Amino acid sequence: MKIYSELIKGIEEGNSLEIAAQNLKPKLVHIIETTKQEIDLLKQQEILLQIACNHYDGLSQKFPDRVSFLNDVSRADMCEARSYSRPPMLVQIVAEGVGILLNEKEKWNTFYQKLPYGVSVLLDVEYNQLSEKILYDLGTIVNAYRNNTRAFDMVSRAAARLFCFLLATYDWAIAIRDYFPQFTSFKDIDRLVRKEFFEYSNLEAVRNKIKNKEIELDLLTQSDLTLLKIF
Repeated sequence: MKIYSELIKGIEEGNSLEIAAQNLKPKLVHIIETTKQEIDLLKQQEILLQIACNHYDGLSQKFPDRVSFLNDVSRADMCEARSYSRPPMLVQIVAEGVGILLNEKEKWNTFYQKLPYGVSVLLDVEYNQLSEKILYDLGTIVNAYRNNTRAFDMVSRAAARLFCFLLATYDWAIAIRDYFPQFTSFKDIDRLVRKEFFEYSNLEAVRNKIKNKEIELDLLTQSDLTLLKIF
């Protein structure tokens, strides 16, 4: 409708229909390209969310007592989830992370204790609280997907924090402290986390990072790798 109005405006200004249409061409091209990119991103995220659903089912069967409460995610919960930061989540890593949290508590605690204070403040909850928060967030996203709400922007801070630490090496954690001394409060670091987090919303970028061994392959199952079309 807006394009049509601008076309009429061009004609009213004395241009011929052909010239008025030609003047609108750059805008039309931009709209088409933007739409293509948005559709492509939705397709990519649908793959990632499908992976999350697969992992969620596995976790539900393995730990029924820990995830049963996720089956009652309400509409209000979904609305609340939409208020989180916008960057889409590479949820299969988060799902695998839940498995690590539930299965390898000692390994997680050892890693957590080695983190410098400025970074460990990101994980400002106890182990059990963290794992339950992640499970709840993952459940909200998966249920939204299954209910066809296409709520691709449901990203929680807890999931984003876990995501970054699963992808990051210890060196990356040190880098926050050494190269970003201005990020001293939780709010500042959280903002940085979400900025870094956005880079992983692109499927091709994820593929490249996995190929370059920037993402630990043992966090991914063969099914994930097949869906991601890496091997």
